Amino acid sequence: MEWLAKVFSTTYVNICVVFNLYVQGVVLAIFALWAGVQAVWNISCFGFNMKNCCASLFAVLQLAIVAISCVRYWPPLRKAFFLCVDDLRNLAAFCNTTYEVVNIVIFVILYLLFIGLDIYIIKSM
Repeated sequence: MEWLAKVFSTTYVNICVVFNLYVQGVVLAIFALWAGVQAVWNISCFGFNMKNCCASLFAVLQLAIVAISCVRYWPPLRKAFFLCVDDLRNLAAFCNTTYEVVNIVIFVILYLLFIGLDIYIIKSM
């Protein structure tokens, strides 16, 4: 992230907020909308089945997460960064682990899992 900050002539704080919160949120929302619309389309064309119902509910869950994140971490970027860090530290304390572990689980593992499930849903319909 530090080299990205240098490339774009900004600070580490700004690049973290823009990339981790906003860019990842937009990508997640696009994939969720794509999978959700496809699932709803399949329900309307072919009738109700459990796979399409779960796919559309999963899309709604992702969109809700993105919407809540956008409201909570709205600019200014510096405030959003420290608010996010505080939230990650509180979650780490609650889970009896470290800030770094929670950060990796949320912004890497869960993000990739959600995108992977969206791709699976899109390809399987």
